Amino acid sequence: MALAAFWQGRGYLSEGRAWLEDALARLGPAPATGGATDGRAVAVTRTSALLRAGTLAWRQGDTARAGELATE
Repeated sequence: MALAAFWQGRGYLSEGRAWLEDALARLGPAPATGGATDGRAVAVTRTSALLRAGTLAWRQGDTARAGELATE
């Protein structure tokens, strides 16, 4: 997620959001963790992507989408 700082710092908010939204779509819904290490890793990755995508949306003034991402 180091790219999120780059996108934000350089003002590439739309590009960053597009990449993160695509990654979230590919990951699908968060899996039930139920003790599976892989499930937890996916959940942590998804949570990080949601946070960063929400932040970029908020910085662009898209508060509705930022709220959706924050509450998922």
